[in-house]
Amino acid sequence: MLLVLLILAIFLVIQAALFGRHVYVLWRHGMRLKSLLGNPAAVLEPEGPAGISADLAGMEQALHGIQGHLKPLLRPPWLPWPAARENLLALYTLLDAGTDLASVGQVAAGGLQVVAETLEARQVPTPDQQAPGMSEVLFNGLVAARPHFVEAAQQMGSPVQEITALAERNLWSPLADHVPTLAHYLRLGQAGLEATAAAPALLGETRPITYMILAQNNDELRATGGFITGIGLATLEHGRIVDLTIRDSYEFDTFPFDHPYPPEPMLRYMRIEQWATRDGNWSPDFPTTARDTEDLFHLENSGEIAGVVAFDMLALPALIKAVGPLYLADYEDEITAANVLQKTRDYWSPPLPEGITLESWIEKMGWKQIKQDWWIHRKDFMGVLARALLGRVQASGQGDQLSQLFWAVKRAMDEKHILLSFDEPAVQRFLVAAGMDGAVDQETPGDYLLALDTNMGYNKVNPNVEKHIAYQVRLDPAAAPLATLTITYHNRSPAQAECVHESKIADTYELMRTATGTICVFTSPWAASCSLRRASPRPRHPLRSMAGQCLRHSSSCRQGKAGQFVSRTACLPGIRQSTACWCRNRQEPMLCLCRCGFCSRRAFMYNPLCPSHSINSQAWRPMTGTCGRIVL
Repeated sequence: MLLVLLILAIFLVIQAALFGRHVYVLWRHGMRLKSLLGNPAAVLEPEGPAGISADLAGMEQALHGIQGHLKPLLRPPWLPWPAARENLLALYTLLDAGTDLASVGQVAAGGLQVVAETLEARQVPTPDQQAPGMSEVLFNGLVAARPHFVEAAQQMGSPVQEITALAERNLWSPLADHVPTLAHYLRLGQAGLEATAAAPALLGETRPITYMILAQNNDELRATGGFITGIGLATLEHGRIVDLTIRDSYEFDTFPFDHPYPPEPMLRYMRIEQWATRDGNWSPDFPTTARDTEDLFHLENSGEIAGVVAFDMLALPALIKAVGPLYLADYEDEITAANVLQKTRDYWSPPLPEGITLESWIEKMGWKQIKQDWWIHRKDFMGVLARALLGRVQASGQGDQLSQLFWAVKRAMDEKHILLSFDEPAVQRFLVAAGMDGAVDQETPGDYLLALDTNMGYNKVNPNVEKHIAYQVRLDPAAAPLATLTITYHNRSPAQAECVHESKIADTYELMRTATGTICVFTSPWAASCSLRRASPRPRHPLRSMAGQCLRHSSSCRQGKAGQFVSRTACLPGIRQSTACWCRNRQEPMLCLCRCGFCSRRAFMYNPLCPSHSINSQAWRPMTGTCGRIVL
């Protein structure tokens, strides 16, 4: 008996030692792979993919060993509790999916090895010798590696289905907390592999492909980052950038015929009667803005657009910091991360002779001469800077620089300073899965809030405006839940006697500092933006379904003053209460929530959610409890 127990003890010790060894091997290889997060460019170094593949092979073997040791415990047919059996089986399924993922990773690493070898063999351009740029070399590597990524994406389907099905089971904590997150990241990984396989199409594999670039000035806030001050067109073929131009956004609309009406607040407060490409980013939902801007562009301009890339000025310092200072021969000036924003403003300003105002300069020289000398060239700096930045990236070959550039772009996209929208389905699916498409989630359950500013004052005041948001929810068993939003603005610009709301050029960029704008507070469960594709060429009413409370903050117009707005709205859908919005400085209602007499949906007077009715329709009536005053 003692001999049997001794043999059993020795067997258990050996099994425990083997099990511990598998766990240690798994941990060791996992930590090596985790170290790549700090330097993603190492993935494309010559020895990088081979090391990744070796680590994944070691993890696959370790997981097989762990699975073999735990199988009797994780699949016990004798266990009488069904819930316990289901949760133990979930652990076994996770181990099985882990081995599959390690195998998938090895296939993908084979693709990375092909790309890395292609990059290693590239010739770095020199002043005396033309050589393929980074995008062209990357294109060649992606085309050669595509079979690996396609195979990996297909193999990824099995573990994705297993874990997704597992997430729908009645699991115990902590499995119930972590399995849905794992399922999300596996779907994201599969979408990433599919996007990588489709990437050559983005770089013009079968034909030249053109993208629209929107340069947004966040000194003049608009929904997706700022006023579209410049529009660029970049054409790629086989990874080579065959054409890149960035021009003043005003050059793309000459209005030889009527455009659609703009969103209603622009029509009302800015007196804009034609929706121009430069004003296309009204919607905070970037996929909608991308479609609208593209459609507005095609009213007067030809050429197929395969995607839209938008960036604001705050993206520039990080990008230049990653690639290093840029010397612009056209301006005989060096641009750094520290001075790029100020230089952009300085080169926009008119080159006034000392002691003379812009008005006097125009009177002396004539507008025709001023236009030729300055106005049509005031935004040339954007194109020169873009070409210099792109040239530096194309010539880049150092791993550290590529890593810094990767993190700079990633951070800018996370902070929405860079926004992307592509027609290529696989790539767009990846952006959606990663939450990088700039979309506003209109199906979020429960309470949510988006307080959005839009500058309608024809100015560059936003750097001088401080904003504070306070949001409080009152839960009272005896009454409906009530949410109170308080937004406080303070304009730090120097005081002026009068703020004139009109489009006017100042002597310098810095003097364009008056404030008139719109606050859009999105709280409606029917939130949706006006889309040009749903509009007629000249619609009867300018806005169809732009949800949200839009208030003109005229009280903030005078510099040095503070303005405050308060919105109160019932949290629960279906509660028939009013929403009164007012300016505390004026103590009078500005907008009232109303009900459509035909469809009974809640909406604001000037932006009905019932698109078949005019804003002046007699069917509109105030809801019970509103102030009774309708401001059109």
